[in-house]
Amino acid sequence: MQLSFRSGLIPAMAFLLFLLSSCVKDEVTSIKLNNQQLSIKLGQTDSLEAVVSYSGEMNNAPVTISVGDSKILSASLSDTKRVQSGSSFSQRIVISSLAPGTTTVNISSGSRSITCTVTVTQTTLTMEQSLVINYGVASELFDNNICSMYLMPSSFTVDDSLGKISGTGQLVHLELLLSPSQLAPPATTFKASQVDIANTFQAGYYKTYNDQSIPMGSNMVDLSSGNVSYTLIKNGTLTVSINGSAYHIEGDLTTETREVIHITYSGTISVKDQREKPVSISPNFTKGELYYVGDLYNMDLSDTYVAYLETADVDLSSSTLNGEVLVLQFNTYQGFTSYIPTGTYRMMTKSALSSFMVKPLTLVPGYVYMPSDGVYYSRGSWYYDSDSRRKLTTGSVTVNWISGSNYQIDYTLYDPIGSTVSGSIKASLPLKSLRSAESNRFDSEAKTSKGFRSPIQFEYKALGK
Repeated sequence: MQLSFRSGLIPAMAFLLFLLSSCVKDEVTSIKLNNQQLSIKLGQTDSLEAVVSYSGEMNNAPVTISVGDSKILSASLSDTKRVQSGSSFSQRIVISSLAPGTTTVNISSGSRSITCTVTVTQTTLTMEQSLVINYGVASELFDNNICSMYLMPSSFTVDDSLGKISGTGQLVHLELLLSPSQLAPPATTFKASQVDIANTFQAGYYKTYNDQSIPMGSNMVDLSSGNVSYTLIKNGTLTVSINGSAYHIEGDLTTETREVIHITYSGTISVKDQREKPVSISPNFTKGELYYVGDLYNMDLSDTYVAYLETADVDLSSSTLNGEVLVLQFNTYQGFTSYIPTGTYRMMTKSALSSFMVKPLTLVPGYVYMPSDGVYYSRGSWYYDSDSRRKLTTGSVTVNWISGSNYQIDYTLYDPIGSTVSGSIKASLPLKSLRSAESNRFDSEAKTSKGFRSPIQFEYKALGK
């Protein structure tokens, strides 16, 4: 009797367990968050990790999210896959801040839900001092004035004799671009830009010098405990309003960490004018040479010549320049392969050059480009002397072809700040060589030709330094 009882007990218990297991419900049993209180700086993102426990076959239970105030933040499921662990899975939720304030994020799955309270904060810097230094057109890369605008707390001091700003705390440095006629910032809204556009500020970036990463453009500077640290300003807007001599400056600036910082300043602005003053240059050119390039831009619109007008003491084969040189890039009618035809050649606009509309009887304005070798080169029309170079962007040249290599050339040209290069030359401009119509061959030959190169290589200048 005892043996038969035990032998019947095992099947009975197995059957009972089978009945119990078949009655397990498919349901979410709980949701847990790694954080139910979250604080985010405006502009930045954060994440939550939700662990969903379940019974039965709920491993694919959908997770839904709702936000109390969608103006303050947004929330979404991460693209990363769920992580399964036994009878639970984890789901990552991405939180993006949109405006200062406090709201909730509700996470639901099945009949369960949980809430996280999220506070979005914004750093506000109220400045009490302002300094603007206008460097003018301080680089061949730009046609507009470059201004360094510093917004500082009262704890900072400016030493004009040493050209230094010192103090403890945070200051904002914005690299403004103003039109050549502007000394101080006008009443307008400045937006971040990476190109040469007036009434913008240059987005911050890093430049490597001697294996060191140097902050350039707009940035925030933190001088605390004797240390200096920089945070690039990558985006944002800054609105300037003027009432008499009083300025009000206010805006939101986005840093490289994506934080949006609010800046305010009210008061007068100290403006230091370090712009180069326009000059009138009248070279005494007595000789020159000419290069035929062909259809340099491959547009079937014109052929290109590069002319060098030189003072008597210039030797283009030398690595140094003693004297003056005017480099002119002419676009002529196609088919003129041995001389520049008579006519008045007018400087192209930047927009025409950018679209390669190189029509006959035009001059290419001076510009800078950087090919794949990472070095900047000057192209187009330029004036050089032993101490400086000037990018020529407007004006005209009248060519009178006499015969052979003999020309009468009259020119009146201007750089971006209004300096004038004008004069006349009657001389022989021998055609030194015929360049290929293929622009890549011309570039390679020009860069490796004589010591005085065309395009002329130069080192990048730190803007506003």
